[in-house]
Amino acid sequence: MIKTLSTIAVSAIAVIGLNISAASAAPVTLNVVTAPPGINESALEDCVFGNPSLGCEAQYQLPTGAPGGFVTGITHDYLVSDLRALVENFFTIGIDSNTAAGATITQMLTQFELSVDYGGDGTFDEILFDVNVPFALDPLVAQGNGFTDFAIFGFSLLGLSDDDVVRFTLSLTGLTDGAEQFFILDAPEVPIPGAIWLMGAGLAGLGFAGRKKKRQA
Repeated sequence: MIKTLSTIAVSAIAVIGLNISAASAAPVTLNVVTAPPGINESALEDCVFGNPSLGCEAQYQLPTGAPGGFVTGITHDYLVSDLRALVENFFTIGIDSNTAAGATITQMLTQFELSVDYGGDGTFDEILFDVNVPFALDPLVAQGNGFTDFAIFGFSLLGLSDDDVVRFTLSLTGLTDGAEQFFILDAPEVPIPGAIWLMGAGLAGLGFAGRKKKRQA
């Protein structure tokens, strides 16, 4: 079941990109933030990358390898209509980080992007969202096994068609323990003054609509 993060109004306002314009094809850059306590995963969450405990198919599972392991540029595609059926137009990515006790290296998120293939023709046309990286997955942020440690707020499907395809791309270094989990959460319910978040999402939608219009011209 997709969960709602209802306690993050201030964080959501801080991380949404407000500087998008219809004439610009630059991606919206989001931030990774520490998640509030108590947001647990379940096998009913929808997997982006992870291990079988979230129902991840084999091709989307992350390695649990030896200290210093890494993954580079792995991808997971979603038809927009399928993703929209889960979250409508707005969603958050939750991260459950796993670090071996006594590890001497820090796990780093070095890439997380959402790109789009307009019309699902097999060509990914542009990156819609990226993340400020590198980002250290601090081992001191440990909500416990099966709980969300970090979150990326501000993803939007506004301006996309149901037959478009979006692709998540991930790179990580310094893996030391069980596979990290990246999964989809419903966007936060944002009370006033959280309307600023909605305004930012609206601007993002206008930017995407402008991009698509430019592509089809």
